[in-house]
Amino acid sequence: MLQKSVSNLASQIVSFVISFGDRIVLVGLLIRMWGANVYSDWATLLAAASLLSVAELGFQIQYGNRLTMAKARGNSAAYARTVGVGLFFYALLAATLACVLLAMLFGCNIADLFRLRRPDNTLAAPLFGLLGITSILRVGRAGLSQIYRSQGEFHRGILIDGGITALTIGGAVASALAGTDPFLLAVVYFAAETVLGWGGMGLDITRRYPAVRLCPCLPSWSELSDWGRTLAVYALIQGLPILWLSAPAVIISVLALGGGALVSFVVQRTLVNFGRMLSNMLSVAVVIELAMLPHKHAQSQLARGVEVLARLNAALTGALAAGLVCFGPAVIGVWTGKPDLASLPILAVLILPVLATAASAPLSLLCMYAGKPHGYAIALCVQIGVGVPATWLGGLEFGIVGAASGLAIGEFVGLGIVLPLLAAGSFHIVYAPLALRCMAISGFVGLWGFATGWIIVHLLGDGSALWLAVVILVWSIVGAALPLFLMLPPTIRFKICRFGRQWC
Repeated sequence: MLQKSVSNLASQIVSFVISFGDRIVLVGLLIRMWGANVYSDWATLLAAASLLSVAELGFQIQYGNRLTMAKARGNSAAYARTVGVGLFFYALLAATLACVLLAMLFGCNIADLFRLRRPDNTLAAPLFGLLGITSILRVGRAGLSQIYRSQGEFHRGILIDGGITALTIGGAVASALAGTDPFLLAVVYFAAETVLGWGGMGLDITRRYPAVRLCPCLPSWSELSDWGRTLAVYALIQGLPILWLSAPAVIISVLALGGGALVSFVVQRTLVNFGRMLSNMLSVAVVIELAMLPHKHAQSQLARGVEVLARLNAALTGALAAGLVCFGPAVIGVWTGKPDLASLPILAVLILPVLATAASAPLSLLCMYAGKPHGYAIALCVQIGVGVPATWLGGLEFGIVGAASGLAIGEFVGLGIVLPLLAAGSFHIVYAPLALRCMAISGFVGLWGFATGWIIVHLLGDGSALWLAVVILVWSIVGAALPLFLMLPPTIRFKICRFGRQWC
């Protein structure tokens, strides 16, 4: 299990490095090239197009689970049938979403609907159309990638998707440097998803797994009933996080808080989410393997795995909080070329729920991959039910900081309180002591990171982008890596030390 977890994590680290180009390099470049108002409109339409993928209804998770089960049992007929039914679902979904998209384009004034900032937004409808089609295609390809997981090569699927993303980002960066407008950039996204995404992944699957026939099959009534019994739960698990990620930007724009305020929010939320990706990747890599233990009745091993993962996640989030507080505003200034986009109040509000949900994060993934999704689904419903109205009301009353606070409240209530209350018992995890230990770990690592960051900044002084890179590198070793190493289990620390001695 450890070897597969390491392979899964390594592939996701590669994906993490690639996503740096998308979330950091490209975003900063577009803000510099287009300015706040144009990028605000782009971010709004991109978020709105992403909301179309909510209609996927969580089929991807259930699809992957059923494929993996059929493969594990050696039932090739059931596997082939599952592949065909899944492809039929995605074809039907694509056709339905295309009709919805056309109805929006011809029935609404897109610029007025989303209260875009530019008065000359004549290309708003075509731009939204292209982004919408790209989103629909990406949803289908995410389902196709479940074949890798079922074949025991989850890491390969991640690497293939990362390669496609890297090439797409390269084309987008080149287009941005050439001075392209948002519409032409959307054309690049669409072309990359069509040629590289579907063409590249489809070719790789057919060559690597010749026994897998990518041919849609019309499901029977019994199959529809069987799949439908749990589809509603998986729909919540898959769709609500997408809604949570994309809806706030649309809400903020509709509240007429677009422009610089929206860009400030998007930039700082991107920075926080990018920072928490490392702990997310670690959790996915390990939980994919831990999810098999409940079926083997290995309860003690499962409890140990969740304990170790929660502690590491708490340490990582503590280091993330310290790093963002110490260096976040400087990073945003260098990254976007607009220091005024930095806001410590917004940054602090977005960091708080990350710390509050550190211990419960492994439980959410375990619910998905171990076939017990109901607790997580209810927690997400609470998160959306509390967070979306709170974001709207907070934005109305207190502006952009109020909107960010509404998000934080929703995430804290849903994932920090409701999720552990419902999910911990399903896996016989004693949560309260674990949460207290994780809070202590986050506090220790956070205080250490903040103190070392403050000392390093005051010793090395202020300076250029190169200075900032050096300062963050020094802090990463002293303020983050050292306490994280101390939080590792003794056996893993011993293996790391032994490996280091071999290379010294």
